[in-house]
Order: sequence, then structure tokens, then C-alpha cells
Amino acid sequence: MNRRNWLKKSAGGTMTLAFSSYIPHVLYNERYKIPGEDSYLRLHWNENPYGASPMALDAVRKILPTANHYPDDKIEELTSALSENFGLSDDEVMITAGSTEILSLLGQKVGLENKDVLMSQQSFPTLAIFAERCNAKIKTIPTSSDERIDLDGILDGIDGRTGLIFICNPNNPTSTDLKKEDLVSFINSVPDNITICVDEAYIQYSRSGEKGSLVALLADHKNLLICRTFSKAYGLAGMRIGFALGSKELINQLKMHHLGFGMANSRIAVTAALASLQDDAHLDMVVQKNEKGRQIVYDAFNRWDVHYATSATNFIYARSDRFVSEVRERLQKDKILITKWPSMTEHIRISIGKPEWMEKFVFVLKKYVI
Repeated sequence: MNRRNWLKKSAGGTMTLAFSSYIPHVLYNERYKIPGEDSYLRLHWNENPYGASPMALDAVRKILPTANHYPDDKIEELTSALSENFGLSDDEVMITAGSTEILSLLGQKVGLENKDVLMSQQSFPTLAIFAERCNAKIKTIPTSSDERIDLDGILDGIDGRTGLIFICNPNNPTSTDLKKEDLVSFINSVPDNITICVDEAYIQYSRSGEKGSLVALLADHKNLLICRTFSKAYGLAGMRIGFALGSKELINQLKMHHLGFGMANSRIAVTAALASLQDDAHLDMVVQKNEKGRQIVYDAFNRWDVHYATSATNFIYARSDRFVSEVRERLQKDKILITKWPSMTEHIRISIGKPEWMEKFVFVLKKYVI
């Protein structure tokens, strides 16, 4: 399929997506129906409550006078910084508008290649949404009893139509992560003709941190693509900046169809990302305070006998049977926002804010315990 036809079909798929029933419920939730949302306790979008690095904010202020310049030089600089950081070459890195953009590109690609997606039943839906809009079938495997992605089940689910396997690790919304050795064994067991996308959006919050990443496997697995974002631990969700790591061949396939010819990111966002990479102290602070906020909720849930998954992220996935049936709606009236996707029939998801936010959350939530 040539570039013109791919773009034409991709645009059509994206337009159809705007009317998909997934969008209001899964991606946007009820965000735009809430007046004065900034006055609410935002525990629904897994945002970093501490914001961007001071170094990033300072760099943004300094770059603003050159906002009239195209971002290509800064994108090249960020690409080189990332390739050096991960021990890759520049042509194994792709800068995107958050990890969402690369997931949408992958979803469209597998659909237009007339292949199907294989993934966990309870996982981040963006890739599947775009793939389905491009006529791919989505085959899902239930999570295990401890809310983890069932790698053996996914391996058993591979068939002749499988074109892409999606693994979100740590997983959203279940908050759990997988042991690196289990993932390595899994990657080694997948046929080379099947693309494997591992979304590591929350890797900094996980038990092993960067040591749990699969970047080291890229050299021997040309079918592996790793997605990263600056939205979570780096606090740049509003700037829409992320990146993909993979073989030169796989990156080139995606770059050919990258809208904006690789210059869709703003000069300001790329500059903020570059500066964020230099501020390890801010990143460490974010992760440490996240653990404190998380423990406040754990302690309350333990007292109330609420079952929850041990989180490797900046959110908690908990069973909702110990709360009133409309707990999300009740909390919203109290100006506290949490998440309950339609697929989460027996669970709720709570983003971790500052410790004082979580103290307030626990205080208010207590009246909805049954």
C-alpha cells in the first residue's frame, strides 16, 4: 500500500473513530461535562500532581522567543539524547505526540495490513480502538486472578491472523506489572513475523524502575517496539510528547506514515522533554511521593477490607464491592474525580495525588463504604 492510499484510509479511520462508542466512555470519560473541573480533586487521569521539572519550565520560558521556528532541530536533539541514553542509534528512535500517537499509528497499520490484534482483556484501549476502526479484529485474553496480564494465555491465543501483540507493562487500568524474566521468555516465544508492542508509560513507578524495561531486547528482536511517554512521571501530559524505540526497519515503517513528516511536536514540548531528562532529582521526588500517597490509600483499604491490586503505577485498581454502587458519581458530587470504565464492572481506578490529597480522598470515601 502506498503512502497516499495509507494516509487516505487512515484519515477515514480516524474520522470514523470520532463517533465510536468507545470514545466518550473510555478515553474522555465525562471530562468535558464537568464545569470548573480545575477545582476538583483530579484522581482520574493518572496525572503527575507535582507537575513538570523546574528545569523543564525554565527551559520553556527561555525557548518561547523562538516559537516562530520549526521544531526539527530540537527533535533531532531529543532523538540523539534518547538514543544515547538507551544505547541505540538515532534511526531506532521516533518522537511522537505522547505514546498515544504511536499506539494509534500501530493500530491503523495492523488493520490496514489485514491482520488482527492480540491483547489482554483489561488494558489500555487506544491501539485496539484505532485497529478496529481500520477493520482489524481484536482478540482479548482475560487477566489472571491477581489482575496481571496472562502471558501464557496470550501465547496460546496466537493464530495465523495475529499481526500485533500489545502488552502494557505496567498495565493500565489494573496497575500490575510483570516480572522481567517472564516478559523476556514471552518475547522469545513469539514468532518473528508478529510485531510486539510493549507500552512502558508507567515504568518509572514500577518495582524495578528502568531496570524492568525491555530496551535491551531490541538488538535481538526486530519485531519489538517499546512505547514511552513524558506524560506521567515527567509531568508533561499537557504538552503531548513521547517516543518509540525499535528496529530501524520498524521505525521507518511508522515514520513513513507519521503525519506532519515528523514535525508534529511543538518546539516547546520537545524542549521541555529535553530538560526533563536532565532532572533526575525531580523524577526521584515524584516517584517517592507517589509511594507515600499510595500507602495512604492502601492503609485505608486494608482497614475497610477492600481488595486491591498491588500497584506498580501512580494509580490503584480496586474492587468496588465494598462501596455503594454509584461511588464514582457520589465522589464527583464531592468534587473528587475517579475512573470507572464500562469494562471495569467490578472495579474502580484511583490516581495517586499528593499525600494531602489522598488523606482528603480517604476521609470523603469512608462515608461510601458498605
